Amino acid sequence: MNNKGFAITTILYGIMILFCLLLVSLLGILSSYRKTQEVLIENNNGARSIVSSSILPREYQLLNYIQTNGTQSIDTGISSSNNIVAIFDVEYTETSTNTQVLLSTGSSGDQWIGQHDSKYGIGTGSDYKLNISSSIRKKLEITFDSSKTALQIEDASISRDSNHNTGNNYYIFSLPNGQAFSKVKLYSAKIYDNNNNLLRNFYPCYQISDNVVGLYDIVTKTFYTDKNGNSFNRG
Repeated sequence: MNNKGFAITTILYGIMILFCLLLVSLLGILSSYRKTQEVLIENNNGARSIVSSSILPREYQLLNYIQTNGTQSIDTGISSSNNIVAIFDVEYTETSTNTQVLLSTGSSGDQWIGQHDSKYGIGTGSDYKLNISSSIRKKLEITFDSSKTALQIEDASISRDSNHNTGNNYYIFSLPNGQAFSKVKLYSAKIYDNNNNLLRNFYPCYQISDNVVGLYDIVTKTFYTDKNGNSFNRG
């Protein structure tokens, strides 16, 4: 091989090495970016899965859950004139004989779902409780329709006659009047109308600019925080 051929070969090898180095660097950058865009979510059966935080706008960071301390309430903006089905992934952090409301339109026993006497149920009264401890993380299917309020957890279910149209909106974590607050970890919440249209799809997150914690709804593209300005804990 003459000197010219050797020089060309050397240049080509150099270009190949440089390309490989650039490729490795790019893969490293992409891997790092991917990690910042994903959150490890623990499911209620103990399994773990990765959820991409790119589902949220860049101003928000996805969380595993948000936690209340018994002072927070969120107005969903959905009128109680709507019949709905809601799916909540939740776990009570404090259970007692006290009423702790998870979703409500009013204070009557048929107008709220939550925990009483440390059990999941509809309002108060032994006839409207499931034999499932509210300290156990569960996925709740909640129905408010024109004739009844219903709660289903796995194979267990209960219902009672209801008139949920109170003129209020649906509230999370308390009654609309700001009483009977819950102490819970909320991992996710979805609310559908009776035609199975998704009205709200809440993700726990915080706003990066000021660290305010709340629920981001990807349907209406709205960040929901406590209506009284109290702070949620993040998890």
